[in-house]
Amino acid sequence: MPESNKILLAEFVKTYPSDAARVLEQCDEQAIGNLVSELSPNLAAAMLSEMDVTIASRCLELLDTAGSSRIISAMAFDSTDPVMRRIDAKKRAAILASMPPELKAAYETRLRYPPSSAGGLMDPFAPVLPEDITVKEALRRLRRLPEGLIYHVFVLTRDKRLIGFVTLRQLTTANPQDPIQTVTQRVAGSLLPEVDRAIILTHPAWRVHPVLPVATQEGLFLGTISYRTLKLLEEAEDKHQEKGSDAGTALGELYWLGLMALVRGAISSIKGKED
Repeated sequence: MPESNKILLAEFVKTYPSDAARVLEQCDEQAIGNLVSELSPNLAAAMLSEMDVTIASRCLELLDTAGSSRIISAMAFDSTDPVMRRIDAKKRAAILASMPPELKAAYETRLRYPPSSAGGLMDPFAPVLPEDITVKEALRRLRRLPEGLIYHVFVLTRDKRLIGFVTLRQLTTANPQDPIQTVTQRVAGSLLPEVDRAIILTHPAWRVHPVLPVATQEGLFLGTISYRTLKLLEEAEDKHQEKGSDAGTALGELYWLGLMALVRGAISSIKGKED
């Protein structure tokens, strides 16, 4: 592919990943895979996140395992779940085997449960605090989180059993040298990983907590679900078929058609190079 076309294509995907996905969905899966392999993992991830999940999963199946793993690792964890579930089991196992242990464990845990269950919707990376640290140490750990301070944190034993929760307000007003257990409160309720979305949405503990823990019958902590996340997922599903083309509005129909031709031309040039 000419370097100038490659730069234009990358800029198009970066600026309008949804539109790029819709153009590529009209092409055959092998052609999509060829083009995706020419993009950086971050750009490919942005575009595949917007693509029909069946097509996206098939595209990842066609790539080599290392390439698929890099793209999936660059995608937001929540957006990869429906894609990962549709990838051929043998290929999925190979992709998981190539991932860092923590990420692999998170996927394996969530994939054990149906997609609409608490286990399938939970965030397995939710920050938690151990029971045997001081208030001062708890605040230090929370301040180091890449997502910034969070206001509702669950407290676990060292073997990952759920004990309770603390709030940022409680921690900032407590004696820094006190054990965190002195401000840990009992959780109003938790979700079993097997329960479905209808039960999740009507759980009475939402009246007390903005985030609920997902834990096994024995109390083993698996992750969390926020009510806001559930509502956003519902809204995303409702709007999935209603998305318009931002590029079509911003750039005009002629330029939009030109970009479509660019994508298709890029696919042709890649195919020609392989031939």
